[in-house]
Amino acid sequence: MQAMEKSQSPRHASQGALLLNILSKYCDAFSSMVEGKNEEMSTSELSGGARIHYIFQSIFVRTLEEVDPCEDLTDDDIRTAIQNATGPKSALFVPDVPFEVLVRRQISRLLDPALQCARFIYDELIKISHRCMVTELQRFPFLRKHMDEVIGNFLREGLQPSEIMITHMIEMEMDYINTSHPNFIGGSKAIEAAVQQIKSSRVSLPRVKDASESDKGLASDRSGKSRSILARHANGVVADQVCI
Repeated sequence: MQAMEKSQSPRHASQGALLLNILSKYCDAFSSMVEGKNEEMSTSELSGGARIHYIFQSIFVRTLEEVDPCEDLTDDDIRTAIQNATGPKSALFVPDVPFEVLVRRQISRLLDPALQCARFIYDELIKISHRCMVTELQRFPFLRKHMDEVIGNFLREGLQPSEIMITHMIEMEMDYINTSHPNFIGGSKAIEAAVQQIKSSRVSLPRVKDASESDKGLASDRSGKSRSILARHANGVVADQVCI
């Protein structure tokens, strides 16, 4: 029995070393693809860390820019919210409660794009894990299948707390609305912006002269010509011309 254990221990050690070598190569390949240091990088499409950067900077940002903050927010909704906040009395000023209710409803619309971005990153990490399979794993199909399952479960377990954290961040933004932020437009600034917009929308048309103004212009021209003729006669210009 002891002889059998002694004969099997070197074999087990070599198998452990081989397994450790495969796992180390896989980790290095995964890290190189994320950091853009892969020697076999593609020149026809984005992949790895570049694809993740594209998802954050292009797809996610474009999705946020397409979100209209005033969508599904009508004048009737604002009017009804103000009336419900005033109760039996008429509203002299705009209450804070309807403003916060309506703003929270619009902020909640940012949750779906953020969760969608997290799922896109998860899908890209799954693709990276499939592309990083080293050549040594082709000899061990059972090991490769088991690694796919373990890595998929690991990334899936990381997706759930990420979605929870994103949800909590949106909830925090809804709970406290920072009206002291420099980008926040208050009542006075909103009125000023509206007045400037109205002024800029007005087009200054050329002033049309009426008939009386045109007659006055002709009369002034005629009087100017007559005064010049009289001045020439007084200076003897015309008389000199006649004598010549």
